[in-house]
Amino acid sequence: MKIISKGEGKLVSYRRIGLDTNVLIYYIEEHPVLLKKIEPLINRISEGKAIGITSYVTLLELLVKPLRDEDQTSLINIRQY
Repeated sequence: MKIISKGEGKLVSYRRIGLDTNVLIYYIEEHPVLLKKIEPLINRISEGKAIGITSYVTLLELLVKPLRDEDQTSLINIRQY
C-alpha cells in the first residue's frame, strides 16, 4: 500500500513541515510500515533543515493514552519531542 503519492520526495524539500497527531504517533510508536515514510521528515526537523509545526490540540491528543494508562515513560518521551 502506497501511503504518500508520487510527490512524496517533494515533502522533504519544504522548509516548514506540519505534523498532525497521527504522524507523531506513528513516529513515537515506531510503526513498522509508516516509520520509513515519516523518518525523512523528522530527520530534516531534528537536523535543523526544516521547522516542525504542530498545534496544542495535537500535543494534547498525544498525551491522552499515556495519561489514561498512567504511563510515565511515554509521558516523558512525548514531552521530549
